[in-house]
Amino acid sequence: QDMHCDIEDRLEDGDWAMLEWSDPNGLRGCGFFQIKHGLIQFQRGYFDRLTFYQAAGLPLEDIPR
Repeated sequence: QDMHCDIEDRLEDGDWAMLEWSDPNGLRGCGFFQIKHGLIQFQRGYFDRLTFYQAAGLPLEDIPR
């Protein structure tokens, strides 16, 4: 399955940046990045896991708890 996302919003504060995104299936999420010397030093992302599993046709009982 082809996966891509559309940028909803971008913010930055000092050496931190945030990217809010959505995809055509209704999945939404955001990524947080710490940038130092032009390189990503730390990255953390969040998304709606239930919507992802449903869109991908994965069994809901496989969702980690």
